[in-house]
Amino acid sequence: MACPGDKGQVCGGSNRINLFTRPQYRYLGCYSDSTTGRTLRNRHSITNEAAVMTIDLCRTACRNDG
Repeated sequence: MACPGDKGQVCGGSNRINLFTRPQYRYLGCYSDSTTGRTLRNRHSITNEAAVMTIDLCRTACRNDG
């Protein structure tokens, strides 16, 4: 799926996540994810996440959990 801010980049998709680091939010790549082998260990429970997820909401949830 193309990124809204840069159509030349891919932003996630089904069972995919993009990773960045702080403080400059350096792009680390696109990684596969599955329900049986999670890429990230911590689960962030967000009500109705499939319908309401945004980059800011994802970033805030990750930042709050460390």
